[in-house]
Amino acid sequence: MAHHDVVARFGAPCLVAGFAFMTSVAGCSTPDDELSGPPTLSMVELKSGARLEGTSPAGLTIVRNTSYSLGFYVESPATWELGISLTREQALSGAVSLPVSAAAGTGLAVIRDRDGMKASSGSVTLTFGKGSIQGTADVQPASFSGKFWGQFGVSCWVPRSSLGDLAPPSTSGGDVEPDVEDATLITETCAPFKALKR
Repeated sequence: MAHHDVVARFGAPCLVAGFAFMTSVAGCSTPDDELSGPPTLSMVELKSGARLEGTSPAGLTIVRNTSYSLGFYVESPATWELGISLTREQALSGAVSLPVSAAAGTGLAVIRDRDGMKASSGSVTLTFGKGSIQGTADVQPASFSGKFWGQFGVSCWVPRSSLGDLAPPSTSGGDVEPDVEDATLITETCAPFKALKR
């Protein structure tokens, strides 16, 4: 994994921030629901009242202490995706309020649907850490506005040499040192983010 933005994905428990997941009707999942597909890990409740579900957890991905990407994604029955490129300070804070833009940039939030349509303006406020994320989007067009919540994780990637003997065997050739995940967040780059992990 080289130097590039990584959009991580999110999710949520059965009751988060006072909202119940919709399974077949409403409320928590049952054994029959669990057999029907993967669990719901993220939710969006739009201003229209529509609820969207996702099967991936949200996450913050750090790459070499130069890229801090936060992402949230739901896909059923429609796609709603939030992507944010944060500063290191914002990523460590666990709480941000950011402007929304159709163009990506550090400190800006981008919200889009499956067809590539994007929110053009507005703001997003969110908190994240300890395994969960929740927030609100007040944007234009209003069809993108709503509340979101879900499970949250942290992924941190560093040069292989940063992990020393703990690094997995290299599978890449050439002179470019590959990035590897510091899953336990023990390196100098990743350790400060341990407080955000469950």
